[in-house]
Amino acid sequence: IYNCKDMVVTPKVTAGVTKDLKERNLYGVYQKRTNALLGVALEMQRQKLKLNRDWHGTLASYLASERSARHIDLTNLIGYEINVKSTAEVGELLYTKLRLPIKTKRATGNQTTEENALKELRATYPDIAELNLILKERHLRTKESNNINVAFDKVGDDLYLASMPNLGATKSGRWAFTKSAKWRGANIHTIPKVMRLMYEPPPGSVFWQRDLSQAEVRIVAWLANCKFLLDVFAGTVKIHKIVGAAKFNKKPEEIESDSIEYDVSKSVVHAFDYMMRYKRLAIEANISMKMAQEVLTAYGGKVPEIPEWHKSIKAQVLKNGTLTTPMGRTRICYRSRGMLANTGQYSEDHLRDHVSWIPQSIVPDLLNEGMLKLWKECDYVSWHQQGHDSYLA
Repeated sequence: IYNCKDMVVTPKVTAGVTKDLKERNLYGVYQKRTNALLGVALEMQRQKLKLNRDWHGTLASYLASERSARHIDLTNLIGYEINVKSTAEVGELLYTKLRLPIKTKRATGNQTTEENALKELRATYPDIAELNLILKERHLRTKESNNINVAFDKVGDDLYLASMPNLGATKSGRWAFTKSAKWRGANIHTIPKVMRLMYEPPPGSVFWQRDLSQAEVRIVAWLANCKFLLDVFAGTVKIHKIVGAAKFNKKPEEIESDSIEYDVSKSVVHAFDYMMRYKRLAIEANISMKMAQEVLTAYGGKVPEIPEWHKSIKAQVLKNGTLTTPMGRTRICYRSRGMLANTGQYSEDHLRDHVSWIPQSIVPDLLNEGMLKLWKECDYVSWHQQGHDSYLA
């Protein structure tokens, strides 16, 4: 019966959605931004990623060694064994023995030791080494689970990582990847850089990855007409290196890509662009609350046009109840319309969501246009992954 309902309801819903799109003059946008890319997505699903067993073994050994070392560090620090995945054991250590403030789940009020709670404690109490060691061991265990201990597809003597793209999973138009339809493989969006060494191109081919460097920040600079950012992008030095140099008293060329200074600076730029509060920045960037306040204030003084851009987004939503990107993608702000109608308010959370939606929608649309052009014109290129601002072919 359930399958019969699926078969009947899906065409009815499709007809209704198609009618709505055509009435709003958005059917062409759907055809261009989603439907036209189905062939590329299906090719990615078919191609999979071939596993290099030597690298898989090397990285598996490295992760196991690192996880064991961090576990020994934690055991030596607290004086006994602990399961870092156990809510009860971690809660006993943090809330009873170390007497840290108890974190609770917002929905239930129950005590929690989930990742965001521990990150918030770490930002507030940066000198508590136990927090860092618990989080590091958890992250290493997650890397093992998501990248090493994966159900690979076997084809002959070779193993392949399967995945399944979803073109309509997000409101921004970003693609999402999940395990395959057979519940094998993994989300290839979340493979860490070093773990990508485990995969190799088909015989006789090489991998080719294109990345839209600093893409979202460039979009914000252009939309806000921000003089400081536009001047930076007219040069050759990355914005994250310039921000890092100012904060850490170094020259821009001394801020290396993927270093702690670079990652912190990158987090600061995105945080300000998307109205993130300093507490959230401290949690995400693994810095102190004090440092988060200081860097946001310093960076904000250089980019006064961005808060004005935020205000213009709010004005558009209040006036029209919709937002449209330069690429033609339109968002109808139903939740904000409902809140305005019922309470007369437009929450800051909604505004943050709308501010981030525009650049996060533009970037994949730009990337997909180039990807689709290559897919149509270059039949010798095979496609493996789309990653918001990059692709792998």
